Amino acid sequence: MASSSWTDVKDIALVEAWEEVYTDPPRQGQRGLWVRVQQYFPQLRGSDQGRTVDALSSRFRVIRLDCEKFERYYKFVDDSS
Repeated sequence: MASSSWTDVKDIALVEAWEEVYTDPPRQGQRGLWVRVQQYFPQLRGSDQGRTVDALSSRFRVIRLDCEKFERYYKFVDDSS
């Protein structure tokens, strides 16, 4: 059974897997995209097998929301200068 903890290394591997799959056709809808991410993810450094499609997509959603939040804050500070 895979560990439920996510490390920075695993987060980076997840983003790399998503980027590789997202930019490489064919696109098969959201579920198909995450199935392909799940297949590619174990090949990357620090990643582990056993992560479900739902676990991968949920973690990616957290990362994406954190990045969007940072971008909004950065824009606010930049626009205030």
